[in-house]
Amino acid sequence: MTGDVAGPRRVLGLDSGFFPTLNRRLFLKGVLAGASLAIAGAATGLPGRVIASPEYAVPSGASPSQAGALDVGRLKVATENFAKFTVPERDQTHALFNNTWGNPNGPHSAMIAAQWTPNRFEARASWDWPPWNNTYTQAWHSIYHGLDTAAGINTDNRFPFPISNYRSLTLDIPNVSVAATGKWGLGFDMFLFKSATSWAPSNVQAEIFMMQKRQAYPNPTEMWSMSSCGVNYGCGKWAPNSNLYFFWRKDDPAVPFRLQINIYDFINALKARGIVQDSNVLTGVFFGVEPIEGSGTWRIDSYYATLTA
Repeated sequence: MTGDVAGPRRVLGLDSGFFPTLNRRLFLKGVLAGASLAIAGAATGLPGRVIASPEYAVPSGASPSQAGALDVGRLKVATENFAKFTVPERDQTHALFNNTWGNPNGPHSAMIAAQWTPNRFEARASWDWPPWNNTYTQAWHSIYHGLDTAAGINTDNRFPFPISNYRSLTLDIPNVSVAATGKWGLGFDMFLFKSATSWAPSNVQAEIFMMQKRQAYPNPTEMWSMSSCGVNYGCGKWAPNSNLYFFWRKDDPAVPFRLQINIYDFINALKARGIVQDSNVLTGVFFGVEPIEGSGTWRIDSYYATLTA
């Protein structure tokens, strides 16, 4: 999301004490335009302490899925692009997506990582963004389930699918923590495409953003309200000529909090108003933070996605 409805949109960082980084790059509208990467220091504090390489160099001729990812045993770090990981004990596969497009004049960092043992899973993102010359979001540090069309990574072979194939997609994160300064928004994001023939922006029927917690992050004028898993949401269109529908929680949950959401509650709200159709295709769902400025960390200790036909 952006802090200004007229601003640019993307198409479609772990606490610095855990994974210090310096990440200067331009990632515009899901297309990698240029990058440099460094991972400094040791990865500490997560179960089964792992020493990270001082610098990860992308091998010559590496595929996009190898770029900007560190894979050391059960430690996965994405500082530049994305990293797919599997948690076999939990029968879940997800991807880390560290999409940054802001390029302020000053040091900045962004990273997301995950680590697990048979009894514990933890993912964290951290960011540090100085004030820029606009009020737009700078990045999208997220964990992803489904097909990431920009990365070409699919974590679940049931995706993509026409929304008529299922009646429920519940996401359950039992423990969510966020501590941050400045301006930011934490939530889910997904895209519905007109068909599976193309993932181009022109084929997007609707983008649906579901804000869960925020600070100094605006929302559009409310058009209607709804509920999902006992939580009330407002909804508005981000801009008159856009296909982005923005939902926001009307409460402000104290951290840590349990986050449960049924994606089909939001799909059905749009379908009832003729905005989306049964034939539209869902590619997957992101959960993450969009920082505008400031620094912070979000943390989760589980992420469950359940599809019901």
